Amino acid sequence: MALFVIVLCHILVLILEGAKVKEVCKILGITQNQLAELMGLHYTAFSKWKDKTPKNAEIFLNLIIENYELKQELKQIKEAVKILKEI
Repeated sequence: MALFVIVLCHILVLILEGAKVKEVCKILGITQNQLAELMGLHYTAFSKWKDKTPKNAEIFLNLIIENYELKQELKQIKEAVKILKEI
């Protein structure tokens, strides 16, 4: 599951950085339908992103990425606390 989230975050970053959907699919070796499915989107909505990511989608994608990053930081903090307790 963690690997899936990491891959999804990389996909989102590519899209937010202006990579075209077609380019992302080529990098991943999947179809646009498969990418839409991977992201939990219906293809018709997703296909509109080919030229430009809608502002609300961009906000949503940024929140997903931020949430993932915060979870990773929290995990590291918990691991550090555990180590400190053992000392």
